[in-house]
Amino acid sequence: HGHFQVLIHFDKFRNLDLFHQGEYALRVRVFSERNLIAARPTAFHPRGNARTPISTASAAMQLMMSSAYPGGVNNADSSARVSSFYIRYREETHFIGESAAFDLELPCPQDFLFEPCFIQLELLFQKPVKASALGGGGQRGGGG
Repeated sequence: HGHFQVLIHFDKFRNLDLFHQGEYALRVRVFSERNLIAARPTAFHPRGNARTPISTASAAMQLMMSSAYPGGVNNADSSARVSSFYIRYREETHFIGESAAFDLELPCPQDFLFEPCFIQLELLFQKPVKASALGGGGQRGGGG
């Protein structure tokens, strides 16, 4: 068998056109093309505070909002997911700064030409919870 390690780093997310305002996240999977063998997520590297300077109130709010659903690996579906982030406006850029590592074992062909692998990215979305009329501030719920 051939053993491969794949590291995927998510630096930034740029929203080109606002379709829906709300909570977003990215989920990634790695698998082989021919026999659909899924790579096993082995590590998740969360965002480091040193690369996320908080210089304005809006930046502080964005960082606070971005941690509603932390990133990590999901062994049940062989995926990794970055921490969620809140998108409000068109042309908004959000710093992610997280990485996921995957291990993949494939049968070793005699000519040592391994089959291609795919990286599948999914954009996950959750609508914002509306603020209550009396309380003024809504709480987040449900999965992502």
